[in-house]
Amino acid sequence: MDIALLSANANQLRFLITYNDKASTYIYSMIMVILSLVLQLLVGIMLIFKRRLKRFRNRSYERTNDLLVMGVFMITVINIMLAAFTTTDH
Repeated sequence: MDIALLSANANQLRFLITYNDKASTYIYSMIMVILSLVLQLLVGIMLIFKRRLKRFRNRSYERTNDLLVMGVFMITVINIMLAAFTTTDH
């Protein structure tokens, strides 16, 4: 899990709340930032459980691995869309 991305999303959330509350994309940006933060926390928790399942190498391990890959992909897509939607309307 990338701590830089987590802190960047937290900083972006602060920016949205402080300076960008009048923008036309405010609601969409807020939803995407919060969703990204929640997914990052879930992926981090799943990484802890994946390490515990590693010794068994059963179906749960494979499913956890697939969910982690999907989670990281979703976080990436959300952050790309977030960068595109975050504007400063005047």
